[in-house]
Amino acid sequence: MIGIDIDLLAGPEAKPFIALWAEIVARAVRGDAVSQDVVDRTMGAWSEWIVARTEFPIGVDPARSALAILAVDESMSHVQLAGRECRRSKIRLAGCAGSLRKVCSQR
Repeated sequence: MIGIDIDLLAGPEAKPFIALWAEIVARAVRGDAVSQDVVDRTMGAWSEWIVARTEFPIGVDPARSALAILAVDESMSHVQLAGRECRRSKIRLAGCAGSLRKVCSQR
């Protein structure tokens, strides 16, 4: 899933949406209640979407895993927004997946 996300975020058509999302998050961080509500609802919806469509290994907490996937996606989107190339071929996804598995398995 992360590899697909990285490829989607790498396209130039994604940049305006990434910039808008970054602005909404920044406003939420600065205390804007409307932006915080948008962030909460959006992150909750994406987390639920990931959990509903992903088969997680036994012993892995789906909710924590979804948040970890979102964290990676958010990081990648900021890298893209900063103008750095972020393609699947440039990232060692196997190592990333192993690290996420460890984090998501901890209770």
